Amino acid sequence: MRNLEKYRDLIAQAEGAAAANPLLYKIHLALLAALGIGYVVLLAVLATVCTLFVVGLMLVSKSVLLIKLALVPMGIAFFLARALWFRVPPPQGRRVTASEVPVLFAEIEQLRRQVHAKPVHEVLLTSDFNAAVVQVPRLGMLGWPKRYLVIGLPLLASLPPYQFRAVLAHEFGHLAQNHARFGNWIYRIREMWSQILDAVEPRRTLLTGLFTRFFDWYAPYFNAYSFVLARANEYAADRESSNITSPEDAGDALAAVYSKSEYIEARFWSEFYGRAESQAQPPSQPFSDYVSALRSVPTEHSTAALTIPILRSRTACVRWACGPTFRCAFSSPLRTRCSATNACSSCTSSTRCGAS
Repeated sequence: MRNLEKYRDLIAQAEGAAAANPLLYKIHLALLAALGIGYVVLLAVLATVCTLFVVGLMLVSKSVLLIKLALVPMGIAFFLARALWFRVPPPQGRRVTASEVPVLFAEIEQLRRQVHAKPVHEVLLTSDFNAAVVQVPRLGMLGWPKRYLVIGLPLLASLPPYQFRAVLAHEFGHLAQNHARFGNWIYRIREMWSQILDAVEPRRTLLTGLFTRFFDWYAPYFNAYSFVLARANEYAADRESSNITSPEDAGDALAAVYSKSEYIEARFWSEFYGRAESQAQPPSQPFSDYVSALRSVPTEHSTAALTIPILRSRTACVRWACGPTFRCAFSSPLRTRCSATNACSSCTSSTRCGAS
């Protein structure tokens, strides 16, 4: 299962299942997540019962030597309890308020109402070329998320208003769709498995064999299935952005963000750090240079970005108003088009563009 080709094959199988029956796929994924949680809870309960049993024997026999025997199940129970009650660190950034940037907050609130999304608790500015809605669970697996809207200042400064608006609508789409709650639950489970694996992997012993054998089978299988959901959710958020702004604006924003990101990674930073070989002093305004470079990305890079299969598929769906059905999302990018009857040619005749 650790082999990359097998992992890709598993994703392809999950894609086929999702395309054939989206509801059945989600039920399968929910049951798969419940299986992992149930396994961990079962082991935690067994470890607790063993601990109580040993402690009871120690009290009855009044033997201090049984304390060592009790430490093993107690440690396992504590370890699993920590995994179930984990803490996700909040995103980092400069917190801004409506009094500081009223125009930005007015735009955020307008989009939020249009998308019918839940309000965010904090807005953060970062130095990244990115934007995201981050939900941090306060109670681990129990949820109760605190919502952050994270906006990269370079992205805000380099995109024209209509493209930035499409990006924000996409991010709020993750909060408006029904998939947001389910998807975030899946995300929290992935975090739990990540913590367990990080703790168990470095010290595989006979005592941890009960965990690792199950993890070696379960983790890749679950990750492949949740990956399929995550990609389908992106198509749903794309559709929300297209509905709120326009298919053209949403498509332009997708191409612009991708092309600018690729151009900066491939050109700007290598040239920026390359100046150290010829200049004794560092640039006086590196951030301004960064934003200027983002604003001046050549048009041909945006055109070239559309040849990337996954981006071509996403822009085709928003430009031709294809709905984020599993059939549309997982069809071949070369086949994702809308005919004159406004139906995706890669979908069945009953699946219309724009249908959820």
